Amino acid sequence: MKAPVWPVLVLSLLAAHLTPGMAQDTIRIRLANSYAAQIDIGIGKAERSQGADTLQGTLTRQPDGTWKGVVEAKISFNQEMKGILGSACPRQLFQGSQRLRMTGRTVGGFNATVQTISYKSGTAAEFLLLAIRPVAAAMMTSGDTTCLSMYQYADPTIPFPLLPLNDSRWLPEAGYPIGLPRSGVLEYRDETTNTTGGGNGLPLPVNAIGHWEVRVERP
Repeated sequence: MKAPVWPVLVLSLLAAHLTPGMAQDTIRIRLANSYAAQIDIGIGKAERSQGADTLQGTLTRQPDGTWKGVVEAKISFNQEMKGILGSACPRQLFQGSQRLRMTGRTVGGFNATVQTISYKSGTAAEFLLLAIRPVAAAMMTSGDTTCLSMYQYADPTIPFPLLPLNDSRWLPEAGYPIGLPRSGVLEYRDETTNTTGGGNGLPLPVNAIGHWEVRVERP
């Protein structure tokens, strides 16, 4: 009669042992960058308007203190180009999406040199510097891709070009800082000084305006 009890007992012990590890620290994030940008390099001009980049997903804290997860990136903007990429590209709507692996490492705070933060709810108790890399090819659903350039990583382990996100801090040498609440929801607006110059798909010089809306939820 005792034999049938063992599987249940073993499972109970395993569950008790794994519970602390399974109760992982997670955050749900939504980053939305609205922008407009113009460039003039003498031999050509380009303009993007009604730009909207959104990255959304869940990150989990790892044993080494970093955060990792897969997020969905979506882009939408109107673009017109003259004398760039070898041909004239009429004004048209570009839309697309891509799955990205996002990592975050702890930093001391926001970058006060380029970020001005206006809190809507909650308070930042920790700060992460986010980085991304594609885990799948970009899916463009609107726009002539011959009029669009995507960032190609020098790292051969990343075979997929990066969707043309507006902010150059998504490129490998940079990173985008966000705040985390101790618990609950943190929402704020990030008025960012122009960091687009030299960014993904747009060469220097760039005149850009825009802002971020950030939402971080921590159960």
